[in-house]
Amino acid sequence: MKKLVLAVLCAAALGELGFSQTLSDVAKLEDAERQMKDYFPSFIKVLPDVAVQQNVQPKAWIGYLYQDPFPQITKRSGKTARELPHFTVGLVNVGVGLLSTDTLNKIGKTLGREEVIPLPVLPFPSVSFDLRIGGIKTGGVDLPFDLGFSFFTLNLDFGSLLGDDASLGLKWTNWGVDARYLVLRQRGAIPDVSAGVGFAQWLLDLDTQVIDTALSTNTVYVSGQASYTLNFFVPYLGLKMMTGTNKGKVTLTLDDSLVPPQAAGYVPEDQKSRTLDREDPFFQMQIFGGFGFDWLVFQTSVGASIDVFTGTPAFNFITRFSL
Repeated sequence: MKKLVLAVLCAAALGELGFSQTLSDVAKLEDAERQMKDYFPSFIKVLPDVAVQQNVQPKAWIGYLYQDPFPQITKRSGKTARELPHFTVGLVNVGVGLLSTDTLNKIGKTLGREEVIPLPVLPFPSVSFDLRIGGIKTGGVDLPFDLGFSFFTLNLDFGSLLGDDASLGLKWTNWGVDARYLVLRQRGAIPDVSAGVGFAQWLLDLDTQVIDTALSTNTVYVSGQASYTLNFFVPYLGLKMMTGTNKGKVTLTLDDSLVPPQAAGYVPEDQKSRTLDREDPFFQMQIFGGFGFDWLVFQTSVGASIDVFTGTPAFNFITRFSL
């Protein structure tokens, strides 16, 4: 039963989908499999676009972390001061990739539910805490780079939290690293332009009474970004070319609690559970952009992206401490 129930996974998580233990439900699963064959690749390809929503920085380059000597700068007030080391620490970093639920709901109807997911799109989240440090300039060495790091993990047992006997657990981790190098410095109408390379990983394990699943993506990307700093306002635009591997493992089990063993049409033990594995390499391209706002020692940015090949939209919102 390959190419089957990652969509059913979402149905279980959001619609508490259950399967009664009858032979007719096995036939419904067979029908759902046929519907999933064409849809599954589109479903799994949303994951890289979610993974790279981590540590999005509006400025194409944040400046030097270390300079010897640190130069004097003139502030907007007219006073002079020594330039500070440049780094950022993310306080709130939230991203989301969106997938249409039309096909998921069609599969849900095949399995006996009128509306599995009562939303036009299914959000795939990315949350992280991040750090970015600038480059080095000393003596004859001038390295205008910056390095970014991000991480988040969550492990919840909803059954225990809600006082419910039903099993519902969630494990979620995403992290990433990247490096960028300044190619062009802002001068007149010319913006800052940088080139970069990065790695992002996104993993989700969801365990329910009827479905256990593990989704993950390992995404390597190269990027180019341009930004223009206008006092506190920083518009930016960029491109990411992504490659790597998406993985999915799903175990589907018919629910013993819904129909007793003596019921007519009872499903044999060897048909109650199926384990499915899939691993897909990919190459995708993403256009991203947005606006950053610098205020005091903080920076807030709002960004969006679109996958050139899959059409997957994604969004991010970030507030960070910034020097």
